[in-house]
Amino acid sequence: MAGPIRGVPDFKDRFAYATSMLRWRGANVFNPVEQDDFFLRVGMPNEVALYLEHDLAWVCRWADIVALLPGWKKSYGAKAEYNAAKACGKTTWELPDGYTLP
Repeated sequence: MAGPIRGVPDFKDRFAYATSMLRWRGANVFNPVEQDDFFLRVGMPNEVALYLEHDLAWVCRWADIVALLPGWKKSYGAKAEYNAAKACGKTTWELPDGYTLP
């Protein structure tokens, strides 16, 4: 899943909501926000480049589809994930409005 984080005060809630909607429908979802929170809990440094590197590797190696949250085109990180998906021949899907917070 890819979407804007910087400058979005409720980004964690937005990612969590979209993740829950996709998981409810049976999708196996990699939520980068969950992964980043895990990194912080285990003491990894809070470095955007480190997190993005991991997310891009995941997209290239294991993703079947990259779901794009509304506003993704304004996010450098989400655009990098989109471009990595396309370069690796992965499918991308822009999530409809129903996957955003009500």
